[in-house]
Amino acid sequence: MDNLRIYLLCLMICGLLPQVSLGQSNDVVVLKATVAQNKKDKAQVDALNKLAVIESGRKPRQAFDYAQKAEKIANAINYKWGYAVANQTMGDLQVRNNRFLRAARYHEEAFNTMEALFKAQKISQQKLVHFISKSLLPTYRLLKSKKSPVRRERRAIRRYQKLYGQAGPYHSEHAKIVKEELQRKKEELRKKEEAIRAKDKTISDKDRAISTKNSELEGKASALKRTKYQKYLLSQQKLILSLEKDSLSSQTDTLTRNLRIKEMKEKALMDSLILQDLEKKGLALKAAQHKVEQEKLTAENKQKKLIINFAIGGAVVIILSMLFIIRSYLAQKKANKLLALQKEALAERTDKIMKQKEVLSKKNEEITKQKDELATMNEEVQQRNEEINTQMELIETQNETIKQEQQISDALLLNILPEQVANELKEHGKAKIRHHEMVSVLFTDFKGFTKLAETMPPQELVQELEKCFTLFDEIMEKHNLEKIKTIGDAYMAVGGLPVPNTTNFVDIVLAGLEIQRSMDQLKAEKEAKGEPFWETRLGINTGKLIAGVIGKNKFAYDVWGDTVNTASRMESSGEIGRVNISGVTYELVKDFFECEYRGKIMAKNKGAIDMYFVNSIKAELSISGEGIAPNERFKAMLEEKSKEVASNPTMAA
Repeated sequence: MDNLRIYLLCLMICGLLPQVSLGQSNDVVVLKATVAQNKKDKAQVDALNKLAVIESGRKPRQAFDYAQKAEKIANAINYKWGYAVANQTMGDLQVRNNRFLRAARYHEEAFNTMEALFKAQKISQQKLVHFISKSLLPTYRLLKSKKSPVRRERRAIRRYQKLYGQAGPYHSEHAKIVKEELQRKKEELRKKEEAIRAKDKTISDKDRAISTKNSELEGKASALKRTKYQKYLLSQQKLILSLEKDSLSSQTDTLTRNLRIKEMKEKALMDSLILQDLEKKGLALKAAQHKVEQEKLTAENKQKKLIINFAIGGAVVIILSMLFIIRSYLAQKKANKLLALQKEALAERTDKIMKQKEVLSKKNEEITKQKDELATMNEEVQQRNEEINTQMELIETQNETIKQEQQISDALLLNILPEQVANELKEHGKAKIRHHEMVSVLFTDFKGFTKLAETMPPQELVQELEKCFTLFDEIMEKHNLEKIKTIGDAYMAVGGLPVPNTTNFVDIVLAGLEIQRSMDQLKAEKEAKGEPFWETRLGINTGKLIAGVIGKNKFAYDVWGDTVNTASRMESSGEIGRVNISGVTYELVKDFFECEYRGKIMAKNKGAIDMYFVNSIKAELSISGEGIAPNERFKAMLEEKSKEVASNPTMAA
């Protein structure tokens, strides 16, 4: 029977293992599907925390990412329990990586959150104690076991000591409750054992009483051997007792087997059943003994009557003997019939057992078949999961490549167009042409560039141009100006585009002065080396214009308007090494710079235009009075001027 139980238990375990594996795989798929919905709710946080626990053994890095994401979402939606569980998982993962100080931070945050939830009666003490037993105590003991901890580990030990001091009362209280519960269960078990021993003692006493009765019956049977009649009667009684003993023995065996089976199910019930069965058995035995005693008394009375009446006549003896023989025959027939019925019942039970064995065998075959099917399904699911993981990794790689290429294209686009215009093109596919009230335009070109281009090697010429224009780009960026384009040796930039501002007229003059100073320095270096040098003309004008991107191929940001044409005339009418500005620009910057009036120039459709040279910043507005770098007073005046222009944007008209 024990071997059969072990065999059935093994079959159940073997049948459940594939189901557990398949169930776990299905759980992972369901959890990932929940996370993929990205609803940012408690369900997603719980799914991420469960995934982190499942993947902590195989993929700790991915598990940490799951927990970190769960922490962020839980914090955003104020889901305290999910936040605490995520911190606990991240702390446990850091312990595995021997990053105890980080683990201490996460565990401290988890404990504080769980303690607040417990005090608010939102979680049970068992959950808090489970966290203490699973995470805090093992980590603290691991750190304490280190013989020579490093500095970070010593800091972690101090933090865990503090946490242990806070968590100790909760753990001690729970341990006390558990200990009391164990003590109570031990006391109940002791009482049951005492009851079982008492019942065993009662059964033993009844067995001894039965043995005593049997001995008495055997003694009385030996006394009845005096006559043939007594012998015959005794043999019949022994036969009846033997049948009753066999019946009692079979019943005892059946009860014993039933009691053993019931003992595996429930001890307390078994004890009560044993007691009831034994009491029934004792009552049956007493009834049988009482019947035997009555029969013995009847036999003795008959014997006395036979002895008294023996002299009367043998006819009576013969008649009585015949009657007794008939009665014995009937009793034997009845006993045989009872035995036949018992055999039939035993045969029926044997058939039932055989049928049950056949059913069990079929069920075992079905279980084996289901187990094979589950194993096949498990392999298919694992294979599908591997394919999904491979596809996800491929998608992530492709997304990363697309992101890098997008960053490169954005960088190239920003290098060609202003940021605002580039963003507008990406969003709408085109950029609007916009009108601007106040924009300052700067033009430069190099003296005698055409002649120099005829004498210099092309590569050297381009390198020199690149050097100069790179210097100009740096100056434009420094003064918040936007480079528009270069055509040959000409360079064009604007201030106040694409984002309007009210200081562009000063910014562009400062940039022009810095360009001429830088070109003077290059000239001095070239002269010292005996190499040919370039000199620059520079013109500036301020006013209205329109700007934008036109066409659909090879986008370029450009500006148009009379302001641009006038700025070009300022450059062509200027002198080498000087900053030539229009009268409009002069009216805006005259309070900041030392300017020199140089006359008028005729402009198409506009007539004569005033021109001024800007020599430097006014001495009182520059650092150390050198006229190069603006001081704080310059900046304060510029701020006031900016407010004035902002309140009257038509000043440049």
